[in-house]
Amino acid sequence: MKLYSKMALAKRKRKCAALLKNDHHCGVAPTIASAGIRYEVSTRVSTIACGGIGILLRLMKRVGLPETINESLRLLKIHKPYFESDHILTIMLNILNGGDCLDDIELIRNDPAFAHAVGVDRIPDPMTVGDFLRHFGYTDQITLLEILARLNRRAWKLGGCETEDAILDTDGTIQQTFGEKKEGMALSYKGIWGFAPLVITEATTGAHVCIVNRPGNHTSHTDAAFWIDRAIESTRHSFRNIYLRGDTAFCLTHKFDDWTERGVRFAFSCPAHQNLVKIAENLPAAKWRTFERHRKSRSKVSGRNYKMEEVIERGYRNLRLQTEHIQEFDYQPTRCRRNYRVLVVRKTIRVERGQRRLFNEHRYFFYLTNITDASADSLVRFALRRCNHENRIEQLKNGVHALRMPCADFQANWAYMIILAMTWNLKIWLGLMIPDNDSRDRVIRMEFKNFLNRLVNIPCQIIRTGRQVIYRFLSYSDWIPHLFAVFRKIATAKSLSI
Repeated sequence: MKLYSKMALAKRKRKCAALLKNDHHCGVAPTIASAGIRYEVSTRVSTIACGGIGILLRLMKRVGLPETINESLRLLKIHKPYFESDHILTIMLNILNGGDCLDDIELIRNDPAFAHAVGVDRIPDPMTVGDFLRHFGYTDQITLLEILARLNRRAWKLGGCETEDAILDTDGTIQQTFGEKKEGMALSYKGIWGFAPLVITEATTGAHVCIVNRPGNHTSHTDAAFWIDRAIESTRHSFRNIYLRGDTAFCLTHKFDDWTERGVRFAFSCPAHQNLVKIAENLPAAKWRTFERHRKSRSKVSGRNYKMEEVIERGYRNLRLQTEHIQEFDYQPTRCRRNYRVLVVRKTIRVERGQRRLFNEHRYFFYLTNITDASADSLVRFALRRCNHENRIEQLKNGVHALRMPCADFQANWAYMIILAMTWNLKIWLGLMIPDNDSRDRVIRMEFKNFLNRLVNIPCQIIRTGRQVIYRFLSYSDWIPHLFAVFRKIATAKSLSI
């Protein structure tokens, strides 16, 4: 960072600190007034609201996103004037600019300052981008997923997290659609018309590894084994150990022997079948141990519990968790050739109605794993942490709007999902580049809207010279020093050949 930029940044920081101070003028006059406002149009200075997008463009270039797309995808016979990467980057830039549908591309297309900022003369219109998405077939989706895997490996190498353990969380979701002419839409088991995407995410970084569009009448585990195997292969070269997690729908016992032979570890929730419940009930009572979940500490909130008062007053049936105990045993599933470790958690639940205590009941929860070098308590906590995957799927839905299904074609909507999953991963890749560990973790865990507001939506003046485009920050943010650090790291990083 140049000395002038450091001095300007420090000056901006002092102004922000002074703005937040409490002084003696408070209460003398209204704090918000509209006197003395006048509008003018600038003819020289061009600005954009999303100044952090320049860092993301450099990061895209550093991991080879445009080049990899143009080398691998062959969808257009003639490139006049746009290449495949131009359409895909337009979709990504639209979301990074705050758009949530294809029509919002018009906002960046008609902004000369934005075109100068991204270094182009023109941007495709929404109809052209929609036509491009309709060129995708099934084989092109596989190619796009391979591109996503290759970019993930490069970003993981660039961020220095190759030697860590990879944890693949798998889950399905239901995306409702109110359209009637969406190809592939079907009625789900919940009575919802729509689609049933499958999402596989690497949990330690939060990067999406695989996303698959499926008709709405598909169950969560439909074709899941095939896509999990692809996810394993896409992460094997970047991480030392691979772990699989999932709920009871993904307890695919016919794959357990194969995964174990390939050195893949797993911990899945297992359905409470009658034979497992009988085994748990016949376990020695003396060997049950108290299980502690290590719940997050929360500040005590004062006030009345109106919900519980309503439950007691109306005499609703109420279930209260009393204690949890844990034990384990060996078990060979029907479709396996060897024994596996089964962890069973027994919950003692007190059943009440109003203020009357009726009785206690036991409920059993099973977890099946091939991990033998960890305690039962730690493995159950490990399996339960997969619940954070629901938050990442929610960010796909309402953060980057990847599941909007903007097109009528099934394959086009699938391609749109993968492209916007790549946009979410761009946030992860940027977080991995931040030198400060606390800030790095904050960006990785950050919701996408919060990411845009803090690291992307920083006003910048755009100065286009003969050889480069200069982004000049016009306001202060605590994240600007981290953006400068990432920019320097990208510029000095070694070439990536993955």
